Amino acid sequence: MKTKLARFIKKREKIFTEKGADLEHKRWARWQNYIMTKLFRIASRSEKRITLTVPIKYWKKWKREIKSPYAELSEEEKESDRKQTRAYLPVIRKEKIIFVKKIIETVGKLKKENERKKHIREESSEKYRQGYEAAISDIEQGLQKTAEELK
Repeated sequence: MKTKLARFIKKREKIFTEKGADLEHKRWARWQNYIMTKLFRIASRSEKRITLTVPIKYWKKWKREIKSPYAELSEEEKESDRKQTRAYLPVIRKEKIIFVKKIIETVGKLKKENERKKHIREESSEKYRQGYEAAISDIEQGLQKTAEELK
């Protein structure tokens, strides 16, 4: 059985994937719209077929960009890619906030549990230390299990 944290992360990954796919579709649609503004339309005598041609200047430019690693692009081309990437930042920020809130909620629960067991600390500091070490060990094991489940 997966840990609560692993289930939470998996759920958020699915949500992020859907939001990212929506952004990617919008990016693709903008690109396709841009491409359509650069093509020449040649209608055939039949209404069933349209021939589109790419002006040679765009064909050469896009062919070069396709073959070029990002590091070799011009600053203008890099900025165009950065602009596309920035569209993902609001989604990533929102997911980070949700994740941090979940961590804060979990820490809050741990603090409440710690307060509930306060009397144990007062009875024996050695027992408390041992309990604390055991709790830390449990948390570490839980995080390791979560990490393994997310692979």
